[in-house]
Amino acid sequence: YINRQTVAKLHYRYFMDDWDIHAHTLTLNYAAPLRNPFWHLDSHLRFHRQDEASFYANNDATSASTYLTHDKNLSRFNDIELGMNARLDLSHWFTPYAGKLYGHLAYAMIFYDFENYSQIGNNEKLFSFKANVLQCYITVTY
Repeated sequence: YINRQTVAKLHYRYFMDDWDIHAHTLTLNYAAPLRNPFWHLDSHLRFHRQDEASFYANNDATSASTYLTHDKNLSRFNDIELGMNARLDLSHWFTPYAGKLYGHLAYAMIFYDFENYSQIGNNEKLFSFKANVLQCYITVTY
């Protein structure tokens, strides 16, 4: 906690499974109220890196495995996400009907880079893309 209403968080997560996939995720969050007491802003920056599955092959089947896949989600990749969430406290307008009522508007940009996945017929160019995610939702407690 930075002060009573402002919070900064650093979060690290490690993942591994039977398919030989190892993943690392590092997230930095910063949450603070705005000058208006009804608005709250939460921002985040996330880095993610994942190794390929043991049975992944990119456009070739030279491996001595019974099963192979060309699924980009099982390849080696990394992504970076930058996002914000603005929350408006609507409780004071709906006090008789709900305990807490919040309206949310969130936006995130995600950049994916696949290190060993190329689309067949695309001159073996490594695949990457950018995603824009917009969310608008309401949360209620009663």
